[in-house]
Amino acid sequence: MQGLEAEDLEPNRRDESRDGFLGRMEAQCDRIRQYRDEVLCKEGRALSYDEAALEWIERYAEVFARDHGAS
Repeated sequence: MQGLEAEDLEPNRRDESRDGFLGRMEAQCDRIRQYRDEVLCKEGRALSYDEAALEWIERYAEVFARDHGAS
């Protein structure tokens, strides 16, 4: 069994970046699902996921990116 090298103990920045991206994408998908449910309840419009995504992106994606540190 070999000892750990210093680089083995340091976080992999690429993994951190990927994990951050995946976390933001998951949060964005959650917001789109919430938006879809809200539109159905408040407006009576039954949107497909894709329709809800298009509307949500047009209305909220810029603010979401800014609030979640996306570049």
